[in-house]
Amino acid sequence: PDLTLVLRTPEQVRADIAGLPADQRAYISPQWLALLESTPEANLWVHGFSVRRTADDAIVGQCSFTGPPEDGVVEIAYAIEPAHQ
Repeated sequence: PDLTLVLRTPEQVRADIAGLPADQRAYISPQWLALLESTPEANLWVHGFSVRRTADDAIVGQCSFTGPPEDGVVEIAYAIEPAHQ
């Protein structure tokens, strides 16, 4: 496959949040931050995935579920870095 999804660790997610400008961090839900802090092990419903290009292992984006399934349906959020679109 051209792309591989790699489960992110809580530490990776915290580092990404710390690297955001303050105005962008302000949009992060306090409820989600509390969930992040209460989930110490990598969890696909909380931490999401890095999107890795298989050919060279470059991280080209991220994706995650917006929450656990409801009525058998999940919603997926994703972002691919502009240079890799």
